[in-house]
Order: sequence, then C-alpha cells, then structure tokens
Amino acid sequence: MRYEERFIDMIEYTRPHQGKSEAEYLERFILPNIDWVDEAGNHIKIVGNSEPRILFSSHTDTVHRHDGKQKLFVNQGNNCLFSDSTCLGADDTVGNYLMLTMIENQIPGLYIFHRGEERGGIGSNWIATETPKLLKNIDIAIALDRKGTDDVIQFQNYGRCCSERFASDLANLMEITGGDEQGTFTDTANYTELIKECTNISVAYWDQHSKNERCDPSQIGLIEERLLKADWDSLQAYGYEPED
Repeated sequence: MRYEERFIDMIEYTRPHQGKSEAEYLERFILPNIDWVDEAGNHIKIVGNSEPRILFSSHTDTVHRHDGKQKLFVNQGNNCLFSDSTCLGADDTVGNYLMLTMIENQIPGLYIFHRGEERGGIGSNWIATETPKLLKNIDIAIALDRKGTDDVIQFQNYGRCCSERFASDLANLMEITGGDEQGTFTDTANYTELIKECTNISVAYWDQHSKNERCDPSQIGLIEERLLKADWDSLQAYGYEPED
C-alpha cells in the first residue's frame, strides 16, 4: 500500500478515547509497527540505538463524538481534505502517519503513540509519573501535533518547554521559520521536568476540534520528506531556565 493510500485509510476512522474505532485503528495500523504496549495503552517503539536520545510523539485519540468511519472530501479550491463529521481528526492522525513513515525508514528514536491526549494527556502523564525511566536517556522530545506548517513551540501550559536556541536549530533542520512559539498543550508538556528540550511542531492541519478542520496532503508530504532527510544527530539539547 502506498503511504498516501494508508493516510486516507487511517483518517477515515473516528476515534474517541478508548472507543471501539480507536481499538480497531490501533490493531490495524499501529500495533504491527511497535515493540510493546504499556499499562496505560501507550504504543511504543525503539528504532536504532537501544538508548535513543530523541523522542518522537503523537496521539491516537481524536475529539470525535462517536465511533465509526467518516466520509472524506477534497476542497477543490485549496486541495485540503475535510470530512462530514464533527471534526476531521487530522489532529493527530497526521502525527501517527508521519511516525509510521519514520519507523519504516529506520529513523532512530523512541516513538510513543500516546493514549488519551485529548483527555488531558492520560498516557504521557502515566509515563511521567509511573515509568519515567523510559525517558532516562532522552534529552529531546518532539511532538508531531501542531496546526499550520511553520511552528516550533517554545511554550506549553503557560511555561517554557524548550530553549530558544534549540527551537531555532530545529526550525532550520525542518526548513521552516519557527513561526508561532506559543502553544497550548500536547503530550510533551508532561515531560518538561524529565527532558531538557520539549516541543511540538506543525504538521499541516488547521481548525482542529471543529467541523472546519482540514489538512493539506501536499504539505504533509513536504513535512514527511524533511523528517526523513533531517540530520537528527546534529540536533543538540541546551536546556533552559524555567519561565512563565
């Protein structure tokens, strides 16, 4: 199956946390590509070094109200994908898709498909409190779970989550400007006490959590190319002083 076809198959699923459709989605797309599932249901994979230094993160639930599948449409004006449902769920199907592509291309790292992000970061909070040793060698955490195409988030949960210098380096690596530095919340926000640099980067969706949610497959393809060709070994963690 071509990657483009798989993305369409993935985003058809509506996935409220712990619903039947999320379980089917995990069984079909995520479980065959990971090493283990922890007690909170997080699906985890290590590629390359058994002690990786970079965590790549996304989440498997959406804010759909009901289980099932949705009809997809293409806006002929901008070629963006949208649905007939309460939201599209590109937040964060896009992140899942990109991580699967990275795994298949053997990009080294710790990959976590988190559960319950839309319910307040259930899976990442469980790791931070119950199994922090999983992250003992990680000094960089990058979530693929941000609207737009240009952002490298430096602030989550009203506080700094990565250094300005790191954000600049990551933006250069991804061939973007860094855009908006102010985020709200995704799973990497739960790791700021454990990991030096935590961020969230744009993956080409917009108007998440609404009927107007859309994503741009062509822009997702560009982000995919940049993720696969990036020199991740060159990325350094500097650390920072906490600030509001």
